[in-house]
Amino acid sequence: MKIIPIGADSMGVRSMATFVETSGNVKIIIDPGVALAPERFDLAPHPVEKWMFNQVVERIKLYIRIADVVIITNYNPEHFYDISYTMYHKKHLLLKNPNTNIPAVQRNRAFGFIKYAKNKLCRLSVADNASINLNGVTCKFSPPFFTGKEKKDTCIMVEIEDEINSLLFSSCVNGFEDPGIYNYLKNTSPDILYLDGPDVSTIKTVDEESAVNEKFRRISSVLEKLPVTELILDHHIKRSVEWEKYITDIEAVAVTKNIKITSASQLRGEEETLLEARRNVLYESDKKNQQNLFV
Repeated sequence: MKIIPIGADSMGVRSMATFVETSGNVKIIIDPGVALAPERFDLAPHPVEKWMFNQVVERIKLYIRIADVVIITNYNPEHFYDISYTMYHKKHLLLKNPNTNIPAVQRNRAFGFIKYAKNKLCRLSVADNASINLNGVTCKFSPPFFTGKEKKDTCIMVEIEDEINSLLFSSCVNGFEDPGIYNYLKNTSPDILYLDGPDVSTIKTVDEESAVNEKFRRISSVLEKLPVTELILDHHIKRSVEWEKYITDIEAVAVTKNIKITSASQLRGEEETLLEARRNVLYESDKKNQQNLFV
């Protein structure tokens, strides 16, 4: 199994877009979405972020064309971006049910896409809690889980298993915000886990920090039980430059079990570029450069 991150927060955009080429030669793109935080540190996206956004959009277009199968686990733009639907022509679409606990704006986007896809000879499958065989490659989907404590949106996870590897893609679970995720994962058996870690950038109170630390404890507990050899930790957790100080328990489990911890950017062989987390630094650097012009 070959895993190619297309976009991710460690790559400078809000995304989990991933391309998977299985040993059975089934080519899958998961969550072809990308977005930028409209405001961070009271600042709009920096030009460098916009450039990276456009780069990821072009990559998504490329990999949709290559893919046989498209999986959409959530209809937030970070996971499903409105690009030209013509690229989905005759693809097999494995879609989260748009009728289950999602905001109206996302439901409308989903219905518009599904209506178009039906007219373009796409094969559509509702993925929630389903097990779907693709020429010997198995895609096992979870039931919907809430993505945040507000319980306004849900996502589904997917475990892709070929003859060699098993990848579990968590979608936007935000570090086990829904306790049911913990119980579900205990019954899976991936050797590669792509996990959306908790968002530590939003912590403002002691209670919020305590709640986030509990999520990390759940992650550590799950890692102790699963046969994971590689943990790809990305998405929400990479929205803070201080993310590393929260994963000491996870690192301890990783050392004991010989689990490799990486990020999407590192999986691509690239350095992490936490552009959103450094947006204020980017703008400050621009100011200094402008001042130097007049020295």
